[in-house]
Parts: sequence; C-alpha cells; structure tokens
Amino acid sequence: MFGLSRRKFLKQAVLGVGAASLASSATGRAAAFSLQNPADIASDFIQGTVIAVSSTEFTSQDDRRQYAVRVTTDTRLWRGRITSLAEVEIGDFVYGIGTPLEDGTIVAMKLWFNIVNFYGEVESIVGPNNLCIAPASGKQAGFKMPLLTVAIDSDTILNAEDSISSLTLKVGDPIQIIGLALRNGDVKATRIWTLG
Repeated sequence: MFGLSRRKFLKQAVLGVGAASLASSATGRAAAFSLQNPADIASDFIQGTVIAVSSTEFTSQDDRRQYAVRVTTDTRLWRGRITSLAEVEIGDFVYGIGTPLEDGTIVAMKLWFNIVNFYGEVESIVGPNNLCIAPASGKQAGFKMPLLTVAIDSDTILNAEDSISSLTLKVGDPIQIIGLALRNGDVKATRIWTLG
C-alpha cells in the first residue's frame, strides 16, 4: 500500500538514510519528516529489550549482548510521545542511535520505545476510539494474523496534518499506523495514514 516497511521506516528514521515520504496517492498529500544529521550514520544503532533501568541509564539486551545506554539532557526519548527515562519500563523494546564510549556504554542521542509501524485493512470499527486492523503482512505471507486493536485519541495525527476528528473509515479501507505497542497487545496510534 504505502511501501514503507517497519525495517525501512526505522532505518530511515533512526539512521538518517534519505527522506521518508508517506504519501496518500489518492489525495496527493505527503508527510515527509526530516532525518538525522549524516554524522549520525557513524553512530551505534541501539536495538533490544530493556532489562534494567535507573534514573540516568538503562541496560538493553539484544541477540548478542547486553550493554548500558546512558541518557543525557540532550537525548530525545519517545514512548508514544516525547518523554523522559522515568516512563521507561523493564520489558520495553527500544530502537535508537547513540555514540559508543570505550567501556561499551552507548550515550543515546535518540530513542524510540515500543514503536510499531504497520499497515493493513480496517476489519471493524469499535466505537469512536477503537479500530480492529487486519495486518497486511499476514495476507502477503499466506496466513491469517491476529487482528490488532488500535486506540485513537485527540493526539493522534491523521495524514500528518489533519485533525483525527476528520477521520472517516469503513470496513476494508487500507490504513497505515505508527504508534505505541501497549502491554496488552493493543496499539495506541500516534499517526494514521489513509487513502481517503
């Protein structure tokens, strides 16, 4: 639909490789976001699960190792919105970029916790604030994936510029969502792109 996979989205957003454009071909609207300084590309990519957290750093575990990630006043931290390390919890999944120190610690520049990016079709509309989405990746792979419940609120951005109050959807409509994965398996949408 929009051609921006989770891997491509995170690579562009975190590593600063070119500009990402999420466009609605039906309306011609595009949402481009500026990316990091090319110098960030030489920095370390942070990806893993938070296994410990303190007031100034957390420990991340990936497939190969555990390492400390230090958060400073210059670190930009997102967990559904721009926030602080005080909201980070053990078990959160993190993507980010930072500068490695000699001791193996990474000083974080930008961090995204529990971020999701997916597209699919509206399966059902549950009241004014919830959608059930059938992820497209299951159809492409030839199997049925579980439906995702997506919560929307007044902070959700529609097509990068519109108020969420102008959202009109029907069952079967294609949709792309960027948001926060919640502990119960649901998603809180921070951005929604539609073709309508």
